[in-house]
Amino acid sequence: MSHVEIDLKFFKGGVKRWITRTVSWRYRCSRCKHQFSSEARAPNPQRYGHGLVSWYVYYNVACGVNMLQTTETLADVFGLTPPDCQAYRWKRYIAAFYEFIYSEILQSVLSSPVIHIDETTVKLRKQSGYVWVMTSMDKVYYFYKPSREGAFLQELLGSFSGVLVSDFYTAYDSLKCEQQKCLVHLVRDIDDDVMKSAISMTTS
Repeated sequence: MSHVEIDLKFFKGGVKRWITRTVSWRYRCSRCKHQFSSEARAPNPQRYGHGLVSWYVYYNVACGVNMLQTTETLADVFGLTPPDCQAYRWKRYIAAFYEFIYSEILQSVLSSPVIHIDETTVKLRKQSGYVWVMTSMDKVYYFYKPSREGAFLQELLGSFSGVLVSDFYTAYDSLKCEQQKCLVHLVRDIDDDVMKSAISMTTS
């Protein structure tokens, strides 16, 4: 039996393609007829290694490069062309692989003295929703909600005892923690009012 794993290996000086072919044998005892293999492996071993998958998802998500261009870069730089839809499987794999960290990040953010919170719309294929973000000074926690309804914030931030920095969205006003309005949002609103006033004076 044999299988090939295609991966990327990272060094201090860079990264390179790394392909490993593993060969194993299956044996059978001539007396008891028991069968066993020289390699303990899953029935369908992964064809692509964790390094390659991590590079692809990082390039797509953290660097903001769309999946088509990421696939083209993978082919151009490393000479690797994955099958169609493989990239979507990689993203699901990475999401499942790091799922255990979600709760750790959330608890760390909630235990910080200051949380910045905001939300923004996101367009999906058949609908739109909202991506919310909460950040401390060194950690960021993203989560998705189908609407901007903020009733869930009472439960999510119920144990938070620090200062919440937010915009002027009224859903935050009912929270019992200390609050501060974001100065960037305040300056932007002032600028908008100044521009509207200037336009009004020009047209009148």
